[in-house]
Formats: sequence, C-alpha cells, structure tokens
Amino acid sequence: MKKNLKKSLSVIIMTLIMSALLIGCGRKDKDEIIVNEAELLEEQTPLPSVEGAEIIYMDEEDEIAIPVPEQNNYDAADIPIVNQNALQIVFLGDDNLDNNRNSTGVASLVGEKIDATIYNIAIAGSNVAFIEDDGISTDNINMLNARSLVGITGILAGHNDADGLGEIRAAELIDEINIEKTDYFVIMYNANDFFHRIPLDTEDFDEGVYTYVGAFRRAVIYLREAAPYADIIICTPHYSLFFDENNIYLGDGNILHNGIGTLNDYRGKAEHTAKYYKTIYVDSYYGMGIDGYSAEYLLDRGYYLSEEGREVFADYLVRIIKANEEP
Repeated sequence: MKKNLKKSLSVIIMTLIMSALLIGCGRKDKDEIIVNEAELLEEQTPLPSVEGAEIIYMDEEDEIAIPVPEQNNYDAADIPIVNQNALQIVFLGDDNLDNNRNSTGVASLVGEKIDATIYNIAIAGSNVAFIEDDGISTDNINMLNARSLVGITGILAGHNDADGLGEIRAAELIDEINIEKTDYFVIMYNANDFFHRIPLDTEDFDEGVYTYVGAFRRAVIYLREAAPYADIIICTPHYSLFFDENNIYLGDGNILHNGIGTLNDYRGKAEHTAKYYKTIYVDSYYGMGIDGYSAEYLLDRGYYLSEEGREVFADYLVRIIKANEEP
C-alpha cells in the first residue's frame, strides 16, 4: 500500500509539473541555432537564488562523502537492438546512467517505452568539464578528462580516439554507433562537477572547457559537428542531499556551497547554456518533483536516483521526446 501510495504521489507530481515544463526548440533548421562565440560571451549567465535559503559554506578541505553505488553488470537491456525505423538516442552522462545498465536503468526504460535504438555511453564518476592538474597524477587527469562530456563528445566528433577511455562499457559501445543517424543526444550529469569544485564560467572561450558552462558550450559544438540534424536534450542536475563520511547531513542542493556555488547554481548555468544554444532543456532539479520529502523514495542515499526515481525520470524524458516528435 505504501509503495502504491508513493507511486501515485509521483504520478500526481509529474502531471502538475509537466504543465510548467520549459522545453527549448526542437527539430529546427540548424542554421538558426549556430551562434557566434563572441556574442555568447557578451551574455551574462545569472545565478539562481532560493528565497529564504541560509547558505552553508564548505571549507576547502571539507569533503562530501559520495556514496558508492551498487554497479550493475550490463545485461541484454544494454545491448542495442538496431531498428532501422526507430529513433536512435545516444545517452551521455555519469553514475545515474552507467550504474544501471539493466532493465531498470533510465536509458533502457526510455528505449523500451518508445521502441528506440539506445546507446548508453555514460561513464560513472565523470564530469561535464575537464579537471585541471591539482596534484593528481598526469595519467589520472588524462583519463578523467577523456571520460568527461567534453572528452567523449570530442571522440564522437572525430577530434579524439576512444583509446584514452580505457576498458569500460562506453568504449565498447562508442565504435558501434552510426553517429550521423542519431536523432537525440541526451546529456544527463548530476553533481560531480560540484564535488570537484569546477568553476562555473569564464570569459575565455578557448579555456572554457575547464569550466562548467564552457564545457557545455564545447560539447554542444562537438555534437552538432557529429550529427548536425540531431536534437540535443540537456538535463540539469537533480535535487540532492549531501552527507559527510560519518553520514552527518551537510545540506541540500539549495544551501550547501562548495566555494564556487551551490548545486542549484550549477543547475542555473546548465539552463542558461541550453536556452542560449536552443537545445531542448529539461529542468531535472524542479521538474521531477524531488525535494526533501520525496527524496526518501525518489533518491538512493540522497544522491542517486532510486529505481522509482529512474522510472519517473524515464517517463519525463519520454513525454518530452514524444512531444518533440509531434508534427
């Protein structure tokens, strides 16, 4: 009964929230959406604010404990079944996608619900942005950066090869993709850039790959090189709760500040970039109905999407894609 009640609640939340969903332009002539880099830099990217929120600032040495997920070995649900008449959707992201490569994963659920050919090339632990060398060994930095959104989109666009990814599932799948046939790229990252204290923005476009907004910009450019007629869906980070290594609550995505910003600030930057480049925009933070109350059943340990949360997220994406496909 309790589980059914929770599911009913999540459906109600979804129904209410979807009416307010912000979706960018889809299936547009790509000549309309290529922007001048200099014009982009003139645009200021505002930070969101949460009224009444008391910000909690972390010290530089403070660390958030990232829960270790139970990684699922991929099964038949993660082996693409190529349907020539179906949509081809490529998922790029981090732990929420890579750790659930089975029938309960977001990518598999979306493929099942709309009969799409799915390629899940997400990588657990990866960032949107490059990480600058801060004492980590060069080999580790190179590996982390190759696995970032910037790195993997560079591979898809033909600027890099997949050797730097190492022996992971994404590296196995990436060579199988006929990238030009892609209909949708779904970009779905959560809080790793927040954990690594990645700067939010910079005025230097060329060096922007070391910042959150700059990395998103570069990734969009790479994806439009790789598949000019594909639609890009940028999902913002979702609401999360954070704890230290002793499982003491530190704060949520609205109030815990890493010295650069809150997770909600990163959400705002993802939103701005999506709107500027006229990609499809999914506000995972507010649009999924996750908050301090629903986190009990929509999140796993406050950070990862639970099985029920993944179902809600997949339904969310399916509605957006179906709406975009309507003439």
